Amino acid sequence: MKNSRTLTIAMSIVVSIALVVPYADRSLAQQNQNQQLQLTSQQIRQLTIRGRDIRTVSRMIGEKNPAFESHLLFTKHWRTRLAASLSRFPEMQVSRSRLSPDLSGVEIANELTLPEQISLTGDTVVLARNVRFQGRNVRIKGPHSLHIFAVDSIRTDEPGGSVTIDTSGRGRKDWLESERTLRTVGSNRRVGQPFGFLNVKYDLGLLDDGSGENGADGANGQGGVAGSNGSDGSNGANGSCFGYLSGFRGLNGTDGTDGGDGENGGNGANGADGQTITLDVASPDGTVQYNLISKGGDGGYGGRGGDGGYGGNGGDGGNGGSGASCDSCKALGNGGDGGDGGSGGNGGSAGSGGNGGNGGNGGNIVINYPGGFDWNRVSINNSGGAAGQAGQGGVAGQGGRAGVYGNGGLPGSLISCAASAGSGGGVGDTGSPGAASGGGGNGGNGGAAGAVSWNLNTGGGGRLEPGGYGTGGCTEWYLVTYNWNYETREYEQVSSYYAGCW
Repeated sequence: MKNSRTLTIAMSIVVSIALVVPYADRSLAQQNQNQQLQLTSQQIRQLTIRGRDIRTVSRMIGEKNPAFESHLLFTKHWRTRLAASLSRFPEMQVSRSRLSPDLSGVEIANELTLPEQISLTGDTVVLARNVRFQGRNVRIKGPHSLHIFAVDSIRTDEPGGSVTIDTSGRGRKDWLESERTLRTVGSNRRVGQPFGFLNVKYDLGLLDDGSGENGADGANGQGGVAGSNGSDGSNGANGSCFGYLSGFRGLNGTDGTDGGDGENGGNGANGADGQTITLDVASPDGTVQYNLISKGGDGGYGGRGGDGGYGGNGGDGGNGGSGASCDSCKALGNGGDGGDGGSGGNGGSAGSGGNGGNGGNGGNIVINYPGGFDWNRVSINNSGGAAGQAGQGGVAGQGGRAGVYGNGGLPGSLISCAASAGSGGGVGDTGSPGAASGGGGNGGNGGAAGAVSWNLNTGGGGRLEPGGYGTGGCTEWYLVTYNWNYETREYEQVSSYYAGCW
């Protein structure tokens, strides 16, 4: 873990996102356009997501106070740059408690007290001088972004506590739990009680190992309809001494019909992406342990292909009629031939299995920390969601059984003589099995891990900050360099230029 963090810090001059150059500095940036950084596609993706987060937070806070320069919260020295504005913000002068377990929107206060168990029901911004959580083991969960800006401190009521933030994407495990809950409620409801939609909450007990649930499974394909059996042939009429002496031929059995094809299985749903976590730690002191989780949801499984329908059995041939037995050997009728058995129907082809859903991408996690902060107080998991399994193909339907031939009719006979017996009918053909068993679906793709940015919020060095509006294939970001001024005891921006084009 230590090596990973060291590598991330080494790259922060290129990809850290501590943000927003004052508009007055654009001319300086534009003078240095010839000094362009080359950004990778992954870095561009990080910057794009971060820009979206800044616009979201600016919009949310702007609805409360349009004059507040909320984009400056993402700059390196926002506490200093926004000190005067924060002192004029009425809500920053009042301490209050927000004890509902549901949290969304913008929460601004001098000291904000929040409960130990929190369900995020929408994108959330917390801006306070001090953030205090009740209890010891704080758990915040929901598939929405969370940005915490604490001017002075974040603490729990009991020392040595932990704050777990889980903004993982919704996926299959959550879907299965919702399905189980719906079945349970549906089976237990009273007779005549209308079925209502459920507001399914996240189970806070699943935080340790249950984040990143999978998407919904694809529906199994319907099996093909079985073919109808053929009708048996009627027996032939017997011969008559007063008409036609020989028995008549039995009728043929009819063919069975083909079985229907099975349907393809449905595709599994993609897992949702994890959402952004911004944690701005003001003081290196304290003992709070932070567990930051923003995993992508696992993809749903593909549905199984439907089996092909069985072919119908062929009908049996009718028996031949018996020959007439009259008063002389010359007046005896032959037995009629038996009818042919019908052919069995062909089996239906099976449906293919559905594709597994893609895993969601892990969310970006940004930690702004002061010098002297102990990195070991933060654990991070923002892996991508696992790929959904492919659905299995269905089994081809079997061919129908051939109809049995009809027996030849009995001959007319006397004690001293007999006519010829009828011949048996032919046997029908057995139906062929379905043309093909269904092929398996394709497995989904695993989600990509989210980016992790560790930003030292004191000290000089370069930071990427948005400074204008990118055009064409260029970013709106600039690399900003600060130096420490020993006379003013402040960091001063000394240069900036375009981050790069692609």
